[in-house]
Amino acid sequence: PYDHRPGVQIINITHSHWVCGSTLKNGHTEIADSMPELHCDTTPRSPHHIRPEVRKAYSIINIAQAIGIQTPAVAPKITNVPVTHQGQTVDCGLHAIANGTAWLHGYDPSLITWDTNKMQAHLQTWFNNNNTTGKATMFPHMG
Repeated sequence: PYDHRPGVQIINITHSHWVCGSTLKNGHTEIADSMPELHCDTTPRSPHHIRPEVRKAYSIINIAQAIGIQTPAVAPKITNVPVTHQGQTVDCGLHAIANGTAWLHGYDPSLITWDTNKMQAHLQTWFNNNNTTGKATMFPHMG
């Protein structure tokens, strides 16, 4: 069955790009994309211009309804939130994890500037033997 509880998802929207989606706001899906201009035209993107790949990822609601699984009556509103840009790196997955972690800790990732020089090392701390709590801690940030 389709699990429509609020949560955070890391989504591979192309063969080489990852974004984070949050359904923590009731009836509203927020997308954090650290490289929003990828595969888009040069026109500045509005919060409501959603990549087709992201819409497809969240179309599971429509599929579930079509096969008779109980889901919310209305498809969620989907908007982009401006987040720290990954720059000229291939760290989109790392940024997606950081943005998802912020949402799960109760923070708005659009208000955070990630310390990109420390992000990879921080993620490694989640998996080393010194992390006895098993908690996903907030990534280093400057705001």
